[in-house]
Amino acid sequence: MSKAGASLATCYGPVSADVIAKAENIRLLILDVDGVLSDGLIYMGNNGEELKAFNVRDGYGIRCALTSDIEVAIITGRKANW
Repeated sequence: MSKAGASLATCYGPVSADVIAKAENIRLLILDVDGVLSDGLIYMGNNGEELKAFNVRDGYGIRCALTSDIEVAIITGRKANW
């Protein structure tokens, strides 16, 4: 079993060999931020800065992808104020 297959089995319990074989072909994971990695809400900080909340499970999934040699890109349609 490849590193990707091992990660799938570890992260999500039993996974069929067919699903693992298909997942081994994944090389790039592109995710939107708003409503996908966040709850879609914007929180305001004490100094007026915009804050977002993220689920640690999403972070773990991204870590599993990266340790399985899958590149990860995170995109957003919102304008960054940096």
